[in-house]
Amino acid sequence: MGRAFEFRKERKFKRWGHMARVFTKIGKEITIAVKQGGPDVTGNPRLRALIQTARSENMPKDNIERAIKRASDKDQSDYKEVVFEGYGPHGIAVLVEAATDNNNRTVVYIILALVCVLLMVLANWRKVRAKAFYLTIGLLLWYMMLNSGIHATIAGVIVAFCVPATLKKGTGHYLERIRKNLEKFPVIDVDANHAAVVLTHDQIHTLKSIESAADKLISPLQDLEDNLQPLINWFIIPLFAFSNAGVNLAGMSFGDIFSGVSLAVMLGLVIGKFVGVFSFSWVSVRLRIVTLPEGVDWKSFASVCMLCGIGFTVSMFIADLSFSPLGADGTQLLNHAKLGILLGSVLSAVLGCILLNLTLPKPKKDR
Repeated sequence: MGRAFEFRKERKFKRWGHMARVFTKIGKEITIAVKQGGPDVTGNPRLRALIQTARSENMPKDNIERAIKRASDKDQSDYKEVVFEGYGPHGIAVLVEAATDNNNRTVVYIILALVCVLLMVLANWRKVRAKAFYLTIGLLLWYMMLNSGIHATIAGVIVAFCVPATLKKGTGHYLERIRKNLEKFPVIDVDANHAAVVLTHDQIHTLKSIESAADKLISPLQDLEDNLQPLINWFIIPLFAFSNAGVNLAGMSFGDIFSGVSLAVMLGLVIGKFVGVFSFSWVSVRLRIVTLPEGVDWKSFASVCMLCGIGFTVSMFIADLSFSPLGADGTQLLNHAKLGILLGSVLSAVLGCILLNLTLPKPKKDR
């Protein structure tokens, strides 16, 4: 199942990516066609051809009608087709065809975005290590790219390339500076009754020098990565995952969580995964096929098994394979399944953390 499953999964994701790009492009082209020739298919040959193209690409009828309706709205911006021409190294011509509602604004924002990139590249070359500078210019770059029509996530990739990943004077310089400063302090025997020492002005200056050297010992890129990691792990990624899960809560009630497909999927992740992993592992150990790692008991192992209920990508993929072919009814069932996956994953994570906190040995605290 493994190789065939991975092949089907890769093919499915590739098809989804193609559909997202094609549907977005056709939707904008339909908007332009309706703005230019009206929503009547019989009198607008370009719109008629685009609808045929959309159908050949299996674009849903609702998406086509929504694009036509959106274009007919008076408040909808008037998209225009524009072509940007440029030249790269060795005289290679680059053409960018886009649909925009303000081509002057697009050009201005692209130029300003390029200025931001050049500023960061120049600062890196001049060995500027101030993280606040790169964050400020990075936010401006994100704003410019967002308004230019280019996908704003590219700004994050560009900033990551521009933030310095090297040190100003090398690792050895700062380590030696820290060692020399530490030698200025006397050796003190630490016991349970040691009291606080009032530092002299010179000692305070020495400690600040050590703090400065320790801060410069970490490159700006690594420091930003370390500082942003908790925010990304605990907020950005869960929010991104939930947003891209495509769970439609319209028409659902609180009672739907504890009934039907949602309840079945949630129990399958929380209880089914735990029972399956733990029971098969227990049988394998009893039959002496495998052994528990050194220092691991069955209580801590069961706590880890509870974490196995955390599922997202593969669970979503299986749910889509199961319910997508069922039409409109399948869409509703798929939304309930996605809700059950999210709730089951969160519940498994919380229960696993609680059990691990109760079963794992507590680290000895230094006095």
